[in-house]
Amino acid sequence: MVFGFATKVVPVITTCTRNTMILTTLNGAVEQMYTAMASRHRVRFPCIQIIKTATIPAKLCKRDNTKQFHNSKIKFPLVVKKVRPPTRKLKTTYKASRPNLFM
Repeated sequence: MVFGFATKVVPVITTCTRNTMILTTLNGAVEQMYTAMASRHRVRFPCIQIIKTATIPAKLCKRDNTKQFHNSKIKFPLVVKKVRPPTRKLKTTYKASRPNLFM
């Protein structure tokens, strides 16, 4: 989804475009954009005016960081695999040995 929006900080009005990789709903994408702008650029919610929202096909996407997720066969490494006991009865608070996190 692509957003055209304007941010209004006291002396300057900036117009930007932003790509978001939320695939569920437009509301979720708008919420993610508000949160990202607040965390990265310190822009508060009342200072952001959304001009236009659109869902675009993958070929019109501009950012390389977003394009890398368009592959349907993408795989992510499993960094930490948490080993759980098969039953709650076998669960212990303290283990006799350290866990092996190497895959």
